[in-house]
Parts: sequence; C-alpha cells; structure tokens
Amino acid sequence: MPSLSKTELLLRLTLPLAAAAVLSVAVPGCLAVRQGAKVCGVVRDAKELLGALKGLDAKNLALEGATVTYADLAPYLSETSDLKAREGRDCFGNPWGPFVVGRPFRPSDDTVRRCAPLAAPSDWELAR
Repeated sequence: MPSLSKTELLLRLTLPLAAAAVLSVAVPGCLAVRQGAKVCGVVRDAKELLGALKGLDAKNLALEGATVTYADLAPYLSETSDLKAREGRDCFGNPWGPFVVGRPFRPSDDTVRRCAPLAAPSDWELAR
C-alpha cells in the first residue's frame, strides 16, 4: 500500500473540516430564512383576516364587542387563500380566533412565542 504524501494527507484532513465549517455557517442561516418566511406568513394571514373582518363589517354583521370566529370570516377570504386551505390555522398549526370586534387581535400565544426571535410580542397587537 503506497504511503500518502504530506500534501495528500493535508487535503484529506482539511477538506472535510472545510465542509463542516461551511455547513456550520449555512445551516443556521437557512433556518433563520425559513423562520422569517413563517413570520411573514403569519403577518399575511393576519392581513387577510383583517380584510375579511372589514368585509363582514361592511355588511353590518360585525357588531362592536361581538365574538367572531374563523368560520364567520371564511366566506370573505379568497378561494386561493393559503389560510383557507389550512382551514383557519396559521403556518405553525395553531388556530386563528376567536376575535372580539373592536379590540385588537393577535395570533395564539404559541405562535407569538415561536415568532419571538424575529418579532416582539408587542408587534402582534393587530388593530382593524
């Protein structure tokens, strides 16, 4: 069996270490991008729900202080809405609502907690 030269030995040792170093930088970055996309999805869902609540309000069906559920808002969502496809659940699987008309609404506590690295809990007080 031929012996390896110092250069060959150095390459065989350093290439796996270099790959590990690149992965140690790339993987957290990819996870942060994925988390950011989920936060954007929650914001998009909230905007859709606010629009649906305005549609309900335009028909004078949303009385001040009334409790509104996702089922009440679903007819006012687009048929191609991701929120409608998920049956009123956010990207983390938590349900939206119920909402009290005239009060700010926010996602579930679990969703707020999961989004905390990128959005402060106070950012989720969504007013209509």
